[in-house]
Amino acid sequence: MGRTESALGLDHAAARRRESTAARRRESRQPCDRRPSNPRGLLDCAPLSSLTSNPSLVSTVLVLARPGEEAPLHEWLVAHQPWVVILTHGSAPGGPEGDSTLETSRLALAQRGARESSLFGRHNESEIQRRLDDEGPTFWIELAREIAELFVVTQCTHVVVRASTGIDAIRDLPRLLVDAALARISRDAGQVPLLEEFHDEDPALSRVAFGASLWTRFEPPCAKLAPIAHALIAWSGGNDSPPTSLGD
Repeated sequence: MGRTESALGLDHAAARRRESTAARRRESRQPCDRRPSNPRGLLDCAPLSSLTSNPSLVSTVLVLARPGEEAPLHEWLVAHQPWVVILTHGSAPGGPEGDSTLETSRLALAQRGARESSLFGRHNESEIQRRLDDEGPTFWIELAREIAELFVVTQCTHVVVRASTGIDAIRDLPRLLVDAALARISRDAGQVPLLEEFHDEDPALSRVAFGASLWTRFEPPCAKLAPIAHALIAWSGGNDSPPTSLGD
């Protein structure tokens, strides 16, 4: 009788082991939700579900064309203290280009806890305008690459831009460059920050899909953005040898 009970106990133990092995095999065949590996060191954000449950994980980058565009966001700046990109150093209305408005924005942003990025008022408007008129794609691709690298270094989870207007090419540049940067990160890392935009008349942020501006039908006076978008599409898709001119 003892031997029979012992044999039954062994049988039960063996059955449990077989069931455990079978369960592990079934689990290994389930679809995997892991993101692609990140051999180039590009962004691998926290899962989106964690962003609302843990605000400390949120890292924001604000990308603008000119000083002063941050004005509608003063309360938001205090709450989020983003890294800030401003493409041009601006100039006083009606005044010489050398009369920059950047210092006013620098002070306002610092008072609200925002942080300057390496792309903070680097270019003047006449330089950007000249490059819009006759520059090849390299300058724009390098700008997009630098913005993408900023997103990576800051472990950015949210990007905020001013909504495009279709009437001011310089103002609309940030959205174009951000879309290209996010598309490249998506290709290389598989996960990207959330993209939000604001309007001057309504500072409330709204979620938008990245990449849309690259495929926009550009009309005058923003038609000069079309060849730049074409070059950025190629770069964001992994082509690191773009055409040598925007007309190619």
